[in-house]
Amino acid sequence: MIDFNLKLEQIKNTLEINNTIQFPINFLQDYDNAKEQIIQKINKRYNKSHDQYNWIINKEDELSFFLNEAGSNARLYGNKLKNITLYLSNSSYIIEYEQNKTFNPQNVATYNIKKNRGAGFKFYKSCKATIFFNNITNANKIFFFQR
Repeated sequence: MIDFNLKLEQIKNTLEINNTIQFPINFLQDYDNAKEQIIQKINKRYNKSHDQYNWIINKEDELSFFLNEAGSNARLYGNKLKNITLYLSNSSYIIEYEQNKTFNPQNVATYNIKKNRGAGFKFYKSCKATIFFNNITNANKIFFFQR
């Protein structure tokens, strides 16, 4: 689900984030490596079985779907994916994608802009995890919050 009112600082204050890992993205290989490392860290820490290679087949793997869809959108429309940051707590995690270019997520979600080019916002609206942005009208960061 998309929550346009949620802010990273609100969550960080309540979750007791105890590990933050940032992955700078300079090349496409950096992006692929970051996704794989994030999947491995989450699987190990929370005893999960996410698989970034089967995300199109397994629609229930929201983490893998997000990693691929948000990254694709950031690369195509955001000019460049800058960083991926993983915030870990004892029971939850947050993934932050930061891109160079800003966009208006509220307009994209409300008016289904670019609905024929991908399934990003359709997925964001229907997923069980919470999707939020650093700014609802001028965002350059998107967050995936799994409780």
